[in-house]
Amino acid sequence: MYDAAPLALLGLIAAITLAACGGSGPKAGGRGERITFDASSCASGWTSPQPGVYDFSVANRSRRSGSATLFTFGSGVAVAQVSDLAPHTVGTVSAHLLAGAVYEWSCELPGATLMQSAVSTVPDGATAAAVPIPAAVSTVQLIQPLADYRLYVAARLATVRAQVSALRSRIAAGALAHARAAWLAAHLTWLEIGQDDGAYGAFGAVGGQIDGLAGGDVGGTSSPDFTGFHRVEVDLFARDDLHVAARDAGVLAGLLGQLTPRAVNADLPPTTAGVNAWVLRCHEILEDALRDTLTDADDYGSHTELASLTADVAATREMLRVLAGLIAPRAPQIVPAGRRELDSIDAAVAAAHAPGTPWQALAALPRRVRQRIDAAVGAAVETLAPVSELIQAQGSDT
Repeated sequence: MYDAAPLALLGLIAAITLAACGGSGPKAGGRGERITFDASSCASGWTSPQPGVYDFSVANRSRRSGSATLFTFGSGVAVAQVSDLAPHTVGTVSAHLLAGAVYEWSCELPGATLMQSAVSTVPDGATAAAVPIPAAVSTVQLIQPLADYRLYVAARLATVRAQVSALRSRIAAGALAHARAAWLAAHLTWLEIGQDDGAYGAFGAVGGQIDGLAGGDVGGTSSPDFTGFHRVEVDLFARDDLHVAARDAGVLAGLLGQLTPRAVNADLPPTTAGVNAWVLRCHEILEDALRDTLTDADDYGSHTELASLTADVAATREMLRVLAGLIAPRAPQIVPAGRRELDSIDAAVAAAHAPGTPWQALAALPRRVRQRIDAAVGAAVETLAPVSELIQAQGSDT
């Protein structure tokens, strides 16, 4: 599993770093302030700044090279950064702090947990009595949202098992068209869990066997290691082979049977590392759609990529729902913006697919239609990418 939020923000950081170093942004010569960090602290003692230009002297008091970044709190946007600062050295960077804005330092050392400073609000006459920013999220605060999500996953798993049973019945009856419809219904329910293509290591090796791609298997789609939904997709849509589909659907049913409540709980553990990995799904589900679904990489003959995208949107909505109570006090704009952008994805898909008609392959769609869908998904990923850092658990494992 990996956190792609820093990659999504790279362009913003690069542009603002240029301004901080003198480009078209504020010049040095503002207020001076010293920021320090080490293996256990980040900008400790940093007090509420005043509006205007600041020249920050950033001191690395640790024994390893590290980085310190000043963010606009809740947005994930960097306003200043000192990178690869050697041990026991000082770097300088300038930034223009805006009245009424809220800022937070983030400090990073290799092999250590990412650290955040206290949150500071630049005073503004109109906002001097603003409601205090909530404290950093603890692991305990994420336990209930995680429990709600576990119930959601358990319900979807019960549904998909029944749907795969129906799929096997359709195959046994020799009804190819009905078997294809049953396959799609089951696959979409699986994707609504937010576990597309075995991504993020969810459910471990079993997750990859249930919905993994054939790209890494010797022999590709003919490899015995290629199993699960996409194997059955090849049987039904590319080869029209009900006999082989019966065998492969049986394997799929057996794999789904391994996802017991204990397996679900083990995949979503209520630990600091567990919840921090889980909240990544808020943007990674759609990020996976950009990488695999919208590039045709996971189409094995059904041409149902757009249907899969609607299931990914449903999974992302659930993540946003269970996390909204923690996101909203820290970044009120993210939840409503995220919901609007998810609606935009659904609208773009609806415009490309007439109800009751077969799904078209992405390659068959007009370029402008594909661009509209890609843009809608990209916007949602960008909006939701900061969530994993915004509500990163800071407490001890429970």
